[in-house]
Amino acid sequence: MLGNKIIRLLSAAAPIGMIIWIFLNPITYGTGDLTKITLISTGINEIMRGIGLSLELSPAKTIEFIFFTEYFIFGLTLMITTKIFCEKTLKNIFFPLFTGLFTSVILVYDKYKNYGISYGIDSIMVMFEGVAIGILLFLLIDFVSSGFSLKKSSGKSKYRKGR
Repeated sequence: MLGNKIIRLLSAAAPIGMIIWIFLNPITYGTGDLTKITLISTGINEIMRGIGLSLELSPAKTIEFIFFTEYFIFGLTLMITTKIFCEKTLKNIFFPLFTGLFTSVILVYDKYKNYGISYGIDSIMVMFEGVAIGILLFLLIDFVSSGFSLKKSSGKSKYRKGR
C-alpha cells in the first residue's frame, strides 16, 4: 500500500520536475554562454563522425536537438504518469499530448516575453515532436511488453484503489 503511494507520488513528480528543468535550463535562454552550445555542438559532431555519419550540427540545430531531447523525456514521463493513474493509456492520450503542446507554447511565450527571444513555430514543432515521439515510444514498448495483445483491459490500474 505504501509502495503504491510512493510510486504514484514519484510518477506525478517526474513530469513536474521535467517542466522545472525545461524552464530553468540556461542553454535554452539564448542569453546563455554561446561557447557552451558550441562545445556541445562540437562534441555531438565528433560522436557522429566517430560512428560514420557526416552530418554537422550548427549551434542553432544543437539548441533544437536539446529541445527535442528534453521534450522526448517529458513525453515519456507524461505517459508513465498516465499509465499509473489510468490503465487505458490510449483512451487518455489527450492529456500528455495537450500538456506537451501547452508546455512548449508557454516556454516560447515566456522566452519572448521575459528575454526578448523569438523562437518561432518551428521550435514549437520540434518540442512537440519530441513529446509525440516519446509518447509513441512508450506506446510501442507498452504494446510489446503486453505480448502484442490488443484485448481490452479491465480499465483499472494496479496503483489505484478499486472503484
